[in-house]
Amino acid sequence: MAYNARSTSRPFDPFVDSAQTPLRIFGEELARKVALMHTEPATILVIDDIQDNLLVIESLLESTYQVKLANSAKQGLIIAQTVPHPDLILLDVLMPYMDGYEICKQLKEHPETSHIPIIFLTAAYYKENEQKGLALGAVAYVIKPINPHLLKTLISTHVGTSHG
Repeated sequence: MAYNARSTSRPFDPFVDSAQTPLRIFGEELARKVALMHTEPATILVIDDIQDNLLVIESLLESTYQVKLANSAKQGLIIAQTVPHPDLILLDVLMPYMDGYEICKQLKEHPETSHIPIIFLTAAYYKENEQKGLALGAVAYVIKPINPHLLKTLISTHVGTSHG
């Protein structure tokens, strides 16, 4: 008979220790994501000043994710900085008062929000703007009108789909 170093009644899970808490060696961020995977869907914050754009994206994502909407930069920053923070932000570039680049810059400067992936959405594509957005810390730059499959794939890549 083979030696069994683990004589326990519960199955072995490499992500938890004997007290069933996430192992610290994997880091708190991974532990948070593992815990979220077992409790609720990822939260996507959509920031766009055009109501129709917000509603289209919400209808596209609401069956898979918890979707929060903000129709201004100020409202978006407040929601992004509120705990629990969103898992990903979809951010329009061209908005009144404060553009998406400034929002991205502010979010990336704060430790509480700097880890949140940002995907820029824009109707005005210029290569220089894309480079600027990515240099500020965005993970992708999507041109409107949105390709639903592409957007869902990008979101899934950065937050996953099975938080629940």
